[in-house]
Amino acid sequence: MPLNGLVLGAAAVVASPALWAAFVDGTVPIDVALTRYLLAVGACWAGLSFLQAWALPAPGSVPRRDAGAAAAAGEGSGASAAGAPTATFAPLDPSPAAGAAAPDPFAPPGAAGTAGTAGAAGTAGAAGDPLAPA
Repeated sequence: MPLNGLVLGAAAVVASPALWAAFVDGTVPIDVALTRYLLAVGACWAGLSFLQAWALPAPGSVPRRDAGAAAAAGEGSGASAAGAPTATFAPLDPSPAAGAAAPDPFAPPGAAGTAGTAGAAGTAGAAGDPLAPA
């Protein structure tokens, strides 16, 4: 990583207490604050260079694929690179059968209630129901 604005800005943040003490408070000599800033520049350059080498791939090391190659390989169409289907799911039908009441998804386990009957006839106060009123 070259010596750029990111490195200089990070070093200014790291050395900001010394720079503040030198230029605003006057409690630290300016040469000491600038020495700390130069040391911070070196440390930030090394740290950011390490981070760049570790976290980011080198330019050109990852091959680019255009949209035509991705479509030819079957990506996004539910097929693997070998052409075999990956996973197919049946569409969900949220509507109940004609004339039938949908089961209550919030009924306690073992309750034989339908939509609108949970907590009504026979389910409220059932033995072992931690949410039943006392």
